[in-house]
Amino acid sequence: MKISQISKITLLALVFIFTALIFSAKVFAVEDARKTKADLLTGKTWQLLSLEGKRAYVLGAGELAEIERELIAKQPHMQRHGFTEKFAEALEGVPTDEIVNGIDAFYSDHPDQLDVSVMTVIWDTMIKPKVGPVMGKPNLE
Repeated sequence: MKISQISKITLLALVFIFTALIFSAKVFAVEDARKTKADLLTGKTWQLLSLEGKRAYVLGAGELAEIERELIAKQPHMQRHGFTEKFAEALEGVPTDEIVNGIDAFYSDHPDQLDVSVMTVIWDTMIKPKVGPVMGKPNLE
């Protein structure tokens, strides 16, 4: 079966239009994503996570702290005295499940504070008490 010249042109036009529509949809989705504020994980969502999800969250945060530590070891001029450094210092050697259990306990003991971010809970209950006097706390909300 031979495809006529008009059919080929029509097919190419349809492919072009379809591709343009997909590209436009992606552009608008990216623009919408840029306008949307990324919310921190709160107790409301934390309670819905499986144990594996909670472990993954804590391990991910710990990995970020370790990556920064390694980077600073290689690039000393990047040294900062901030949240990540205190996170790594205070929680070094603490088992993941102990951190997860501490977060679970906080939200269980404070059901009225489910809007508090998980990172604020970690800071207030696990990091700040171990690193001594700290100027303020990170603005995580």
